[in-house]
Amino acid sequence: MFRCLVEINNSFNQSFLITLNVPFDNHDQGSWKIWSEGYIRFPSGWSERQKSEGTVSTWHIKLCSKEENTWGIRLNDFIDFWGPNKEGDGLSLEPWTLSFTPGLINWKVIQVT
Repeated sequence: MFRCLVEINNSFNQSFLITLNVPFDNHDQGSWKIWSEGYIRFPSGWSERQKSEGTVSTWHIKLCSKEENTWGIRLNDFIDFWGPNKEGDGLSLEPWTLSFTPGLINWKVIQVT
């Protein structure tokens, strides 16, 4: 399992950190936990992979809530055959946000352990 510290930010200079645990197996669920509350509605949850269309071994990561059993943040092209990518874009949905403005986001892996 990869354990990643990830910064998520938007075009309004808002950002927050999450810890993301990504399993090696494409079919296993991962988990995530936010470092500071107040940005999004949920402090933690599970994650799942979604195949990135047009690629052989690249996957999006969708952050899901235990409470609503749905996703609200997607990290596009987060992982491929070699492991987590360094940075990319994604999407945050309005029903999940509190002080964080929804829409297009950018993510950056700060550390992998």
